[in-house]
Amino acid sequence: MYADLLAREQQRARHAETLSEAALSLSQTTTPGALLGELSRLACDLLGCSGITVYQVDTELQRVRVAYIGSDFTPELERAIHAGLENPGIVALLLAGAEGYAGDLTSPEGVALLGSRGVEPPHGVRALARIPLVAEGRLRGSLSLRFADCQEFPEPERALLRDFATYAAIAIRNAEQFDSERRARALAEAATRLSGIWLSSPSRDRCVNDSLAIIDEALPGAGRAIAVVSIDGLELRWVAARGSLSPLAGVVVSLATHPDHASDEKQLRQLLEANGMPGAAQLTLLEAAGQLQGILCSTPHADSFRGTFEELRTLAAPLTVGVANMRLEEAERERHARERMMATALANMDQAVLIVGLDRRVRFANGAAIKEYGFAGEEFIGLSLDQLVDTAAAARRLGSPAMEATGVWVAEHVHARKDGSRFPASVLISYIRDHNNIPVGQVLTIRNLSEEQRIQQQLRQSEKLAALGELVAGVAHELNNPLAGISAFAQLLMEDQLPVEQHDSIRLIKREADRAVGVIRDLLLFSRKSGPTLAEVSVNEMVELTLRLRGYALRSAGIDVRLDLEPDLPPISGDAPRLQQVLLNLIVNAEHALSHAELKRLVVRSTRHESTVVVIVSDSGIGMDDATRERIFEPFFTTKPAGEGTGLGLSVSYGIVRAHGGHLYVESKPGVGTTFRLEFPVATVPLAVSA
Repeated sequence: MYADLLAREQQRARHAETLSEAALSLSQTTTPGALLGELSRLACDLLGCSGITVYQVDTELQRVRVAYIGSDFTPELERAIHAGLENPGIVALLLAGAEGYAGDLTSPEGVALLGSRGVEPPHGVRALARIPLVAEGRLRGSLSLRFADCQEFPEPERALLRDFATYAAIAIRNAEQFDSERRARALAEAATRLSGIWLSSPSRDRCVNDSLAIIDEALPGAGRAIAVVSIDGLELRWVAARGSLSPLAGVVVSLATHPDHASDEKQLRQLLEANGMPGAAQLTLLEAAGQLQGILCSTPHADSFRGTFEELRTLAAPLTVGVANMRLEEAERERHARERMMATALANMDQAVLIVGLDRRVRFANGAAIKEYGFAGEEFIGLSLDQLVDTAAAARRLGSPAMEATGVWVAEHVHARKDGSRFPASVLISYIRDHNNIPVGQVLTIRNLSEEQRIQQQLRQSEKLAALGELVAGVAHELNNPLAGISAFAQLLMEDQLPVEQHDSIRLIKREADRAVGVIRDLLLFSRKSGPTLAEVSVNEMVELTLRLRGYALRSAGIDVRLDLEPDLPPISGDAPRLQQVLLNLIVNAEHALSHAELKRLVVRSTRHESTVVVIVSDSGIGMDDATRERIFEPFFTTKPAGEGTGLGLSVSYGIVRAHGGHLYVESKPGVGTTFRLEFPVATVPLAVSA
C-alpha cells in the first residue's frame, strides 16, 4: 500500500514537473511557427512520442487543415496525414473535438482512430493519441501524438496528455493573439501605405498595381484583382490582376443591361462569373456614398480561414476611398475636357454666339461675335444686351409648338455694332438650365441676314426683270411689223416725184420709224430673245479698246482712270461688239456720275475667281440711294434729265450679260460712288469666230 502511494506521488510529481517545464517553455515562445516547433520538441522529450500533428479547426466553416507535422516528418507521413483529411469520418471526429487513444493501431481502437477499416497506419507509427485543443471553452484544433512503440494509456497517463494539450491550447491561443496583434499593426501600416499611394501617385494604373502588391504583402493570397466602375456606371473594368486571377486583367463587364447587378451582390457575382471570374473567388465590394466604386476580388490559398477574409475589409476601406477619389478626378477631368471642347467649338464657330445671364448681360462672346460687333473681348463681358439690339426697330419672334416645348425661340430684329452701324439679324435663343431645370441664362446664336436679304432682293429684281422682259418682248414683236411696214412705204414714197414739203415730211416719217425700230431692237436685246454670236473674247483687250474709244471724253472731263488688269486671263465665250456695248454703257454712266463729283476717279479691274472672269467698274461719283439702285435695270428708267437718255442702256446691258450666261451686280452709296461687277464663265472649249 505504501508502495502504491509512493508511486502515485512520484507520478504526480512527474506530472507536475512535466507540465511546469512545458508551461515555462511554451510561455517564452510567442510566434505560432516557433511555438509549434517547441511543442513538438516538448512532446518528444517529456511525453516520449516520436512526433506530433497539429490540426487547426474552423467549426463555423466546417473546415480542418494541418497546421504542423513534426518531429518524425517524412513525405510519406505527410501524404498519409493529408489522405486522412479526405476521410469524412476523421474530419467529423476532429470537428467534434473527439478524444481518442490507441495503444496498438491494429486494435479496434486503432482502426476507429484511423477512421475506417482498411486504412494502414503510417510507417513507423504503432500507437496514437488524439486530444482536442480547447482554450476558454472554444475548440481550436486537435493534437495527435504518434508513438513508435505500442503504449498503455491508463487514466493517469491520459490525464497528463489532456493537461499537456490544455497548456498547448492556451499557448497557441496566446501566440495567435500576439500574432493577431502583429497582423493588426501590419494591416494598419498597409492601410496607411495604401492611403499614401492614392494621395501621392498621379497614375491610376500605378496606384492600382501598387495597391495589389501591398495587399498581397500583408495578406498573401493565390490571386488578386481590382475592378473599377466607369464614370457613367455602365461598365466594370478589371484594371489590374495577378496570380490565379491574372486572366481577368483588361476584361470589361457591361452593366448597361443589368442595372440591378451593381446593387445586388448575388446578381453581381453571377454576372462576373459569366465573364470569366472563378466561382471560388471572394468579392469585397468597394462602396462609397451609396454607390459601387469597384471590386476587390481574391482567391485564397487552400489553407486560408475566415480570418483572412475579414482582414481584407480593413484594407478595403482605404482602397475604396482611393478608387472613389480617382473616379471623381477622372469625372472632373472629363468634365473639363468637355468644357474645353465646347469652348473651342464655340470660339471657332462661323456664327456669332453670346451667352447672357438672366440680367441680360453678356457672360461670353465667341470670336465671330467679337468680329461681327466690333467690341474687344473684355469690352463684351458685362455688356447689356440692350446695347446690341436696336429696340427702335421692329422685332418679331418666330415660334412653333415644338420650339415652345424645347424652350428654343427664333427672333428677327436689328442689331447695332460698336461703330453705330446696323445689320438685320436672326437670333436663335435657348435657355441654360441648372440641375433643377431652372433657367440660369441664355445662349444666343446670331446670324447676319444682310447677305441673305441682298440675295433675296437680287432674286426679286431678277424675277421682276424677267417678267418685264417677257412683256417687252411681246410688245416689241407686235410693234416691229407695223413699224417695218411704215418704214418700207415711206421709202417707196420718197422715190416718187413729190413736192419738197411733202418729201421732207416723208423723210421725217422714215427717220422716226427707223429710230423706233432701233428702240425695239434694244428692247429685244434686254428680253434676251436674240442670242449672241459666240467667239473667244479677251476681256483685257476689250477693256483697253473701250477705254481708248472714250479716252478723249474722259480726259476732257478731268477723270482719273486707273487700270488693274490681271495678266493671262482665260478667254470668255461671247459676242465682242455686244460685250463692248455693255462696258461702254457702264463707262458712259460713270462719266455722268462723276461730272458733279469732287473726286473724279474711275477704276476698271479684271481678275479671275474660280471658274469665272470678273470685270469691276468702280467710280467715286454721286452714288445712288436704295430706291434708285433697285430700279436701274428697268427699261426706260433714267436719272438723267429729259432728252439726255432713253433709259435703255443698263436694261440692254443686263439682257446682254444674262444672254452670255453671266451676272451683273451693283453696289452704290450716295456720296461714295457706284461699283458694277460683271461675271462671265470661262470659255470651256475653243470657239471659231462667227461671220
